[in-house]
Amino acid sequence: MRKTFAFVGLSDKVLGEPMGAVRKALRAELGQRMLKAVAKGPVTVVSSGATGAPMDALRVAVKAGAEAIWFKPYNLTEVGLKRQAATWSDETMEFSQILDKAKVVTFAADSKDAFMAKGGWAGYNQALLGKADVLVAIWDGKDDSVAKTIDLAKKMDKKIVIVNITD
Repeated sequence: MRKTFAFVGLSDKVLGEPMGAVRKALRAELGQRMLKAVAKGPVTVVSSGATGAPMDALRVAVKAGAEAIWFKPYNLTEVGLKRQAATWSDETMEFSQILDKAKVVTFAADSKDAFMAKGGWAGYNQALLGKADVLVAIWDGKDDSVAKTIDLAKKMDKKIVIVNITD
């Protein structure tokens, strides 16, 4: 039976540079966990692909052989990724190749207005969790948006795995 994991977590601002020590350690841990999950049976990973932990989740999913779903909040996410590609080097190029392997699902239509009409981030997170059996939250115990998603997952009776990132 396929197991589906939704990933949420901290941004680059909290985790640090994509090739920094914290990010490398996070990717290594997520990679080991993903390989174990894939060894038990088919796995799907659903993530926004935002910079930071969500991007890292898609990366390790594809590398481990899991199905990856890039659950875009709305189409402007692609503009942001292209803007990042201008400032990141090999890291973003690799991620662009990973996104080519991911199934793309868009939560809202082509605009931020459509996104907000569907409930904004609260609606998006509910839809994200609706696609998953398990929430994996990469969290420092402080970030309010991750905390709200964890609380929502509890209300939706989802299994929750917290990967603690501490200073």
